[in-house]
Amino acid sequence: MAKINHYLTMVLFTVMFLIGLQIPSVIDQYTKRVDAQLIEATSLLKQYQIIANKYHNGDMQDLIELHKQSQNPSFKDEATVIQTLVDRYSYLKKHKVLLDKNIFSAGFVLIFQADTDIYNRTIDQYTMSVQFTLVALAFGAIFAVICCALYEFIQFVCKYGYFKIKQKRRIKKTIHR
Repeated sequence: MAKINHYLTMVLFTVMFLIGLQIPSVIDQYTKRVDAQLIEATSLLKQYQIIANKYHNGDMQDLIELHKQSQNPSFKDEATVIQTLVDRYSYLKKHKVLLDKNIFSAGFVLIFQADTDIYNRTIDQYTMSVQFTLVALAFGAIFAVICCALYEFIQFVCKYGYFKIKQKRRIKKTIHR
């Protein structure tokens, strides 16, 4: 039984190491997707910024307010479109700054603050790749060690719990005799 457990641990370590190697690649592809959307938002916003520069001293909010107050329904509706674009640009820019700090910060952002839509599209279109960089190898090793330690801990708890239950049954049998 000990030999089987040893082999299971080795297989678990290998699989978790390979999964851990993928983490930097997922972060990289997610970051590139955020960057692409930021470039697109910048490009779209640039046209409105030219108008704001020309007629409103560069004040985008002034342009939006003018659209909101317009009697023309299409201009009024366009205010929402421009505001949404400004908000999206600001959001993506802040998100990109967090992702660009370092790989660990980017990992934290991906786990706890990821944009759900961008994350889902990243995972849906993810292409597996093995990056043999020091960071990828470190992620793989750390992830594998943590998973194996968790596996060993769960085994210990189960074994300890089993022996405790068995011991209680023996004590009960002894008391009832």
